[in-house]
Amino acid sequence: MQCWSDRLEVGNTGSRQMNEGLPRVGSALIVRDEANRILLGKRNKDPQRGNWVLPGGKIHAFESIAQAAARELEEETGLAAIT
Repeated sequence: MQCWSDRLEVGNTGSRQMNEGLPRVGSALIVRDEANRILLGKRNKDPQRGNWVLPGGKIHAFESIAQAAARELEEETGLAAIT
């Protein structure tokens, strides 16, 4: 029987990453300002380069959805999530 930790690969930096053959889970955020406008960005890589998208991305192994959402928001926009 294979367990969750058996599906991880350790990279050169010692970080743990999911094996590419497994399903991946992502997060996306809806960020609104005081005027109820929604934050969108233009995707800068394929597929769908140039399309408007919500900030978000892959959830890393052992990362919570909230942690992933906050990390992706900061990585993609420079904004910090308020918790």
